[in-house]
Amino acid sequence: AKLGPILIAAKPADREVLPYLARALGPLGAPAFTRISALLKSDGDRSFVREAVVSGLDRHEAAYIEAELGKSKDTQLIGWLRQGSNAFGQAAPSAISLTGSDLASWKRGKALYHGEAACFGCHGADGAGMPNLGPPLDESEWVTGKPETLVKILLHGMTGPVTVANETYNPAADMPGLSMNPAMTDQMLADISTYIRNEWGNKSAVVPSSLVAKEREATKGRAGKAWTAAELSH
Repeated sequence: AKLGPILIAAKPADREVLPYLARALGPLGAPAFTRISALLKSDGDRSFVREAVVSGLDRHEAAYIEAELGKSKDTQLIGWLRQGSNAFGQAAPSAISLTGSDLASWKRGKALYHGEAACFGCHGADGAGMPNLGPPLDESEWVTGKPETLVKILLHGMTGPVTVANETYNPAADMPGLSMNPAMTDQMLADISTYIRNEWGNKSAVVPSSLVAKEREATKGRAGKAWTAAELSH
């Protein structure tokens, strides 16, 4: 709540930051609608800004359409938002087989993915990715492969092109690492890892917080420097 007014008032000089701002404004709901519209007016010609707006407005689509798009002729944007609004609440629950503490970790990770960590903003609520923002996580070898690799990505981020299921993606901006956020504990990163490794079509071993702690210590010299796919493939 304290961050909301700061985000609404933000006017970053670097236009590459705007997709992240657009995605962050949406969850604020009605107080941010006017700012979102201003952002669309100034930079809505850039597809990844529009896509970030749609992703960020998850669960607020109908309210935004009613408040801001009553006279709009932007049929593409309205269509995207209506599609998201209609889909909300209709997705089938994941068929996961986790129990006990593993299931508890998965649930915490789900809340973080769709909330505080805001992973959904670039990778989509359905894990299918967002054009120009983030590659898919669903059935991604980077997610379901070695847990150490996934943890390294979460800690320090990733830059440049990455190939997922034989398709190459080149996001407009680097994925930021979570190690630079002191609020993100080893357990929280483990929970996110466990969630995305066992959501959608993924089914892989859970990730313990001890592994995150080990990788954090081993890679602390990077200080948040994003990995390239080549570095992680060695």
